[in-house]
Amino acid sequence: MKIAKVLKSAFAVAIVLVMLVAMVPAVSAAENFVELTVDSLGLDSQKYVSTSATAEDANDIELTAPVAVGGVSFDFIQIGNYGSGMQMRDKEGKTSKLWNATAFAGGITKIELTINAGKQAYDNADCMILTFGDTAKGATYSTTLSTTKGNKNYTITPDADTYTFFYLEWNLGFSSYWDSIKVYYNEATQNPPASSTPASSEPASSTPASSTPAGSENASSTPAPKPTGDNTNIIGMTIVMVLAVTAVAALVIGNKKRSV
Repeated sequence: MKIAKVLKSAFAVAIVLVMLVAMVPAVSAAENFVELTVDSLGLDSQKYVSTSATAEDANDIELTAPVAVGGVSFDFIQIGNYGSGMQMRDKEGKTSKLWNATAFAGGITKIELTINAGKQAYDNADCMILTFGDTAKGATYSTTLSTTKGNKNYTITPDADTYTFFYLEWNLGFSSYWDSIKVYYNEATQNPPASSTPASSEPASSTPASSTPAGSENASSTPAPKPTGDNTNIIGMTIVMVLAVTAVAALVIGNKKRSV
């Protein structure tokens, strides 16, 4: 009878422990992102800047070398800094563009764009074209950003989380102002693409495949752990430990009973 009571008590304890462990979220590796701002891109004040001389460049553009941010090299055309974040425009058919020239360490999961705090947000359909691919300026997947009145935070999510390159182009005839562009990516799970050399050609296609943006609040500027794992191993180990303790207790009680 004593052994039966001990076993019942042990199993009750095991159930409680399993429930408690299951309630604790497992923590996976930190999510990585690169944040692009006027500061991280090193944009000089009161100028539009490009990283290369092309036929698209206007006379008032300053040229600079590709800019490395977070270990990734970026190229851009006609990105300005006039005190209200990264300024994009369409001047005489020459539009602002931004892309990574070398691959991210893992697949891009999303891009968060934040309109400048001092500017208003309006309804503008398909105001920005974004493409994702496996090479610089690649266009495996294409979508657009549409802004809505009063909403300054937007999230673009590709159709897969394996692309290591993105390309964006301003698509309206007036200026826009952005405080930040955050590119989130997975930790590397495979070798980077064979080619990560900056490309000079335009994307194979810039026809939007989707025009539905997703709004979101800004994430923390410091990479934070993301609870996406599970507790299967922890639960299993807990059960094994409790059963082992129960077995030992049963043997001890049995030996005492025989020695009486």
